Amino acid sequence: AQSINTQNGGGDPLEWINYTASTAGDYAIMVEKKSGVAKTLEVYIYPDSITSVYTNSLTPVDAIFGQPAVVGAIAVGAVRAATPDTIEYFSSQGPVTISFPSSQTRAKPDICGVDGVTVTGAGGFSNPFYGTSAAAPHVAAVAAQMWAAFPGKTGNQIRDAIESTADDLGTVGFDNIYGWGRVDALNSYGVLPVELVSFTASVEHSRTTLKWGTATEINNYGFEVERRAVKYQPLTMSRWEKIGFVQGSGTSNAIHNYSFIDQILPAGYFAYRLKQVDNSGTYKYSSEVEIKNAIPNVFVLNQNYPNPFNSETVLSFEIGAFGLVKLIIYDVLGQEVATLVNEIKPAGAYTIQWNASSMPSGVYFYQLQTNHFIDTKKLVLLR
Repeated sequence: AQSINTQNGGGDPLEWINYTASTAGDYAIMVEKKSGVAKTLEVYIYPDSITSVYTNSLTPVDAIFGQPAVVGAIAVGAVRAATPDTIEYFSSQGPVTISFPSSQTRAKPDICGVDGVTVTGAGGFSNPFYGTSAAAPHVAAVAAQMWAAFPGKTGNQIRDAIESTADDLGTVGFDNIYGWGRVDALNSYGVLPVELVSFTASVEHSRTTLKWGTATEINNYGFEVERRAVKYQPLTMSRWEKIGFVQGSGTSNAIHNYSFIDQILPAGYFAYRLKQVDNSGTYKYSSEVEIKNAIPNVFVLNQNYPNPFNSETVLSFEIGAFGLVKLIIYDVLGQEVATLVNEIKPAGAYTIQWNASSMPSGVYFYQLQTNHFIDTKKLVLLR
């Protein structure tokens, strides 16, 4: 038997056959390409208890579709209760390819839940119950309990709490097999008592200013500030790194405002998040904010910081074009005492640290030289 339905792009992409076996034996359904351009088919198989699936031609990658592929929805992968660190073989994996209304790639799934769980068996469900049909309600139940405990939270806050506290599986951070990891109900619940009411980022002269505020705090030791580089085409994400710390306010019902400045950034896209640490050592993550640090179209030599300085100081500059760059230190007689940079560099913002512990106290000058720009500034070394 074979399907005779011709796919012309105008109807439902549905193929079917009817066949009655006259004798007992082994039978198979095969999908073959007879003509046209080769394409990846999305096939949904519901085998009966007496059938099996030949998986050599099947792949779970890019198999997420429909509502789970929507940006705001949580797509759930499945890990078995008996082996909670391993993805189920049938669990659909990302990334998701969307072609309408525009072509784009979305990072999915978002998180994993446990299947192989005990249920009543009512309604014809098997006991234990497997599949993402078990894992997704598992995650939904965690979200529902958290929302009942914190009814004032938004859906996004509940989702962020679940994803930021998940038990990381697979590669470090997000990946397209496990998402952010396996849902952790207890850790998710503990993330919410510090109420972060705002978190913003702005960029000026390759410096990022982060500002955030809290309405309430419970045992808040402080905030570790983390940053990662983001590249969108194709979607890749570097690892988070700690770049600073801001002391918290302990336990308080008053509004508190905080800020942090990331001094120098290269050109590109960056994401920031806060790691709020309790006095007990437990922690939770905020949602992310993203910024774009454009390649400077001007040349700037910034004043060193600190100035005056004791032994070490930081010099920074921005160049608006590819070319040879020199950064040289001179004494008051105009004699060169140190060359900090002498190389070809792409356009961008840069920072250099100068250790002057071997130099005598006094006034010095530092000069930035390029094919398009020369500028000189004064610095003071005090012992």
